[in-house]
Order: sequence, then structure tokens, then C-alpha cells
Amino acid sequence: MTTSATLYLRVVRPDRTNDPTTRAQTEVRGDQIWSQRTVTYDVPNDAVYVLFGVRLTGPGEIALRDVRLSA
Repeated sequence: MTTSATLYLRVVRPDRTNDPTTRAQTEVRGDQIWSQRTVTYDVPNDAVYVLFGVRLTGPGEIALRDVRLSA
């Protein structure tokens, strides 16, 4: 199994659809040194939730530093 980490941002609209276009993500695979990652998405005015997170697949560690959400 290849280890990967994914940083993601998902927007939930009022109708609660799971349309894949309502999310943005960036993935890092394997053993990499520290690197800056950015996820950008234009959030519509009618958004109900903005979900932000990180997912680790396989063994390893994730470190988040200086996380910023901006409008």
C-alpha cells in the first residue's frame, strides 16, 4: 500500500448534494520532506458548511502548521 496524505476542502450546499465539484484537494504520495500545500475553492454565498481536513492513507505521520482559512 502506498502511503498518501490528502488535504481537502469541501463545501456543502443547502440541498446537501455530494457533487464532486464542491470539493478541492491536494495529495502527497510516499515519503516526502515538508512542503507547503494550498487548497483553493470559491465558496458560494449559499454554502451551509465548509469542511476542512486531512486524510492519511497507510502508515505515517501528518503535521499541520500555520493553517489558515481566509475569505
